[in-house]
Amino acid sequence: MKSNRRQLLRMAITSPLFFSAGAVPVLAQPAPAQTYPSRPVTLVVPYAAGGATDMVARLLTDSLRRQTGQAFVVDNRPGANGAIALEFVARAPADGYTVLVGNVATNAVLPSALAKKGKLDVAKSFVPVAKLASVPGVLVTTAKDFPPNNAAELIAYIRKNPGKVSYASAGNGSMAHLSFQGLAEQQKLDLIHVPYKGGPTALTDNISGLVHLNLLNVASAVPLINDGKLKAIAVSAPSRLEQLPTVPTMAELNLEGAYGGNWQGLFVRTGTPDIVVERLAAIAAAALASPDVQAAFKAANLPISVSASPKAFADFVNAEIATFRSVISRNNIEFD
Repeated sequence: MKSNRRQLLRMAITSPLFFSAGAVPVLAQPAPAQTYPSRPVTLVVPYAAGGATDMVARLLTDSLRRQTGQAFVVDNRPGANGAIALEFVARAPADGYTVLVGNVATNAVLPSALAKKGKLDVAKSFVPVAKLASVPGVLVTTAKDFPPNNAAELIAYIRKNPGKVSYASAGNGSMAHLSFQGLAEQQKLDLIHVPYKGGPTALTDNISGLVHLNLLNVASAVPLINDGKLKAIAVSAPSRLEQLPTVPTMAELNLEGAYGGNWQGLFVRTGTPDIVVERLAAIAAAALASPDVQAAFKAANLPISVSASPKAFADFVNAEIATFRSVISRNNIEFD
């Protein structure tokens, strides 16, 4: 009996598996990919229900469930410009079961704000998994008693009325603030920044003419433009939009300073096994490829944009962080 045990031990020690990083890790490593997800997954949205990021998360849940046999539950955690949701996910176990549905504001702009305050290091705390959507922004003006109807007229009007044309934003350091600041910097314009605590109030004032300019995602802008409540000046997209075919892109107008675009993607806490990250990315890509999801995104005016790999998405996010860090630094922008 002892001889048999010694023989078995000798066989285990001399096996290549033993020396490839330890028998237990090698044998256990494939398990997360084979079994993930083996229980419900929480998709943490940094905003209240109803916005573009929330819509992206909810439009995916049924397809993700059908693929995996597990529930994907949306958990809205609004507040502090997204920082509450970021901190919640950063404290969760690094196992892929608590997933942030982030966007340009939370994962490209907010890193600079939190770094300046000595708080959460977003870039180091999260692993980009998959890009889901790229939502163009639309530069709009009020349709009430505001003469400009296109970009050339708008720029000329602002220059003739320095310090009199205002734009709305969701607060200092928000996407709209940075975009209009970039536009003013590029075109040498004197604009008035009117920060709001929330988008709905800003939009109401924009429609009524109390504030002249705004930057909206395409899903919110199109109905108001079609109803004649707002006028579209330019879109932040690589090409003209199907919904607004007569509206030029910012690149066509040489207005790249007005960044404007939004995007959504999945992030997990740093330390999540690579094999789980890859599995989650594959699940997300398959969900976005399903016809019902594609139809739902199109109906919601949310263009799907799939990253080629987690690394490709990480490279994209890092480039976005660098872009916004530069404009924040050049203009000494403080955050709310």
